[in-house]
Amino acid sequence: MSTMTHVRMPGPQSKDAPRFRGKRILHFLAEYEFCATTAGLNSIQTIQQITHYCNTKSEQFIESLDEYYGDNWESFKARLLEFYPSEEEKPYYKVDHLIKLVRKDRKLSSIAKFDNYIREFMVIAKSLDDRKALSQMDKHDYFWHGIKPPSFHEEIATVLKNSKLWTDLTCPPPMPEVIQTVKLHLKQDLYRVPDDDGQYGLRDNETTTDSSDSDESSSIDSNTDQDTRRTGFKRYRVKHEAKPSKDKPTIIALEPKPQDTHDLVKSNIDDLAEKIGRLTIALGHLQDDTVGTRPVNLSTSSITCFMCGEQGHLLKDCPETKAFVAKKVLRWSSEGRLVQADGSDLL
Repeated sequence: MSTMTHVRMPGPQSKDAPRFRGKRILHFLAEYEFCATTAGLNSIQTIQQITHYCNTKSEQFIESLDEYYGDNWESFKARLLEFYPSEEEKPYYKVDHLIKLVRKDRKLSSIAKFDNYIREFMVIAKSLDDRKALSQMDKHDYFWHGIKPPSFHEEIATVLKNSKLWTDLTCPPPMPEVIQTVKLHLKQDLYRVPDDDGQYGLRDNETTTDSSDSDESSSIDSNTDQDTRRTGFKRYRVKHEAKPSKDKPTIIALEPKPQDTHDLVKSNIDDLAEKIGRLTIALGHLQDDTVGTRPVNLSTSSITCFMCGEQGHLLKDCPETKAFVAKKVLRWSSEGRLVQADGSDLL
């Protein structure tokens, strides 16, 4: 026949010992009674040792009770509960507490935040329901007004109406339908990550939505996906886009694409040939006009560049000439002439 092994009562000052400070009497009695039973204390010992686990004020009050000097634990416990009513164990909520909760600013941007709001609401609403201090319509109304921010509130209202879940607009939408719609909406708005082919798909732990969703809900989700996709590609482009070097000149107008380099070089050479042709003709006219006349010193302000057609600079100072040289389309020969990259003449 097996015998029960008893353990010692925890020391009054130990961290595991039950402690009574005038509140939560039911919690204290449950812990103390368990320790006393485990230690094998009889009824008298259980009563006499209880004061070791109370603060001074509670100890003095317990010692003033006649039942403290008796031998009936149940009688002593009932007498003690008369002065420490069990109602103190439960928080007492009023409708004002519920109003304060729904008026609080919040941003229900995730399912976790929404679940936290539901838990806080249900604790207060259950306490009011037990006392019949809250009607079902008021309960639905308060919960609906706690859906925030206002823009999100309007989105959910639109989905509820289009889904025929809110048909009686003279009453607030039913709380279960609101919870279901909000959770479905927040689940659809979860972040999408790009697949291997660059498309934005669902994550592994994300489920597809029900095909019976309303057209309005699908439109809202489509716009959200497009915004997310644009934002993702923008971040990818900024992250991987090469930054221009400070040591090399950046000429945006003449920057060729890798796949169009051959065509662009050909186009530049044709353009250059056309400009050199105009330069040759202009020099011929200038020689005809100056034959037999005295040379005239011209200022740079009156000189027209035969590369770009602008006034105020010579051919060697022309930005377009410098651009062709920088791109290695043209180069200056040892004689100071402008020739093609392979050393051949322009014409």
